[in-house]
Amino acid sequence: MVERHNRTICHYLSKFVSENQRDWDKLVPLFLLSYRNSQHESTTYTPSMLTIGREMKLPTDLMLGRPLEETQELYLPEFVKDLRERMDRVHEFAREKLKMQSDKMKQRIDTTSTETAFEPGDAVWLYAPKRMKGRSPKLQRNWEGPSTIIKKINDLVYRI
Repeated sequence: MVERHNRTICHYLSKFVSENQRDWDKLVPLFLLSYRNSQHESTTYTPSMLTIGREMKLPTDLMLGRPLEETQELYLPEFVKDLRERMDRVHEFAREKLKMQSDKMKQRIDTTSTETAFEPGDAVWLYAPKRMKGRSPKLQRNWEGPSTIIKKINDLVYRI
């Protein structure tokens, strides 16, 4: 999961980092805030709910106000007990959802995986990583296009 998380962060950084790649460190906190507060399709929860048992307070919540949560009215020991029970329920639900999503994805891949065939005139993107000295390859834009297929040489090779 850590590798997937890091890949997601690198993917977003590569889209927004400047040409000289010197501002990536200023973007990381913004992406992390966004990622931690985004509901994930596979679990239906945000990472902050899964790790700390509640949604994070965002700057807009502080500016505009936010309704009091029911847990703010509890005494601390009662709150801790409630939080533990809620976290157990959320984690169990997330495990079930992840298992369901995994099974669903496997079934989809098994039933729909086919080789992609292109024809002349089709628009495609070309994966063409360019390694530039002094630049991080992970933050470079590796896709060029769209390009148009001119000729099909064989099932795997095309001229664009």
